[in-house]
Amino acid sequence: MKRKTATVRTASRAARQVGARTLALLAVIGKAHRPQDVRPWVEKHGVARYLSPVESRFFERPRPPKAIRVSMSWRTEALAALLWALRGTTNMPSLAVPFDVWSNELARRALKDPSAFLRNVRLRPKSEIVNMEAFLYRQHWRVRDAELSGPGAHIREPGDPPLEELDPEIVYERRYALSWLIAPQTEWDSVPTDT
Repeated sequence: MKRKTATVRTASRAARQVGARTLALLAVIGKAHRPQDVRPWVEKHGVARYLSPVESRFFERPRPPKAIRVSMSWRTEALAALLWALRGTTNMPSLAVPFDVWSNELARRALKDPSAFLRNVRLRPKSEIVNMEAFLYRQHWRVRDAELSGPGAHIREPGDPPLEELDPEIVYERRYALSWLIAPQTEWDSVPTDT
């Protein structure tokens, strides 16, 4: 396994792109949980233009199968990482507990006035984002290694939480979002998540 180092890359996404992706995820999560409520919001604010091709297909299905709705609802954890990157949380939310997006102040502001939200978004310093992505990459590798080799086979570095404090789905989604953020050439629907 190649070790990933936390170095600042020369390119990353602009705050407005991350804000637009945040709006798209709010739409997708809304469709998964409250489909009757989200469509008017999406139409009123033109949020559909921010959806990825996979998200657009999901959004346009009148009654997506439960398995797809559950899969899309996990994007709440990707949204948690983007809200962290946009300074919507002080710390990265727990990697063991599902994120409550509806109680997050920045998410509520985005829902209330998407245009104002996009005008005012600010990213954390690039070095913080890259370091967090490297941390999440390492945690992703640890949970995958434990799945393949057993819980005692993983390497734990200083600062790593105990393996039992890592929900594999949460770790995956958070890493997915930050890996997308630091790789501007990568489309949302095809973020590489190899370890």
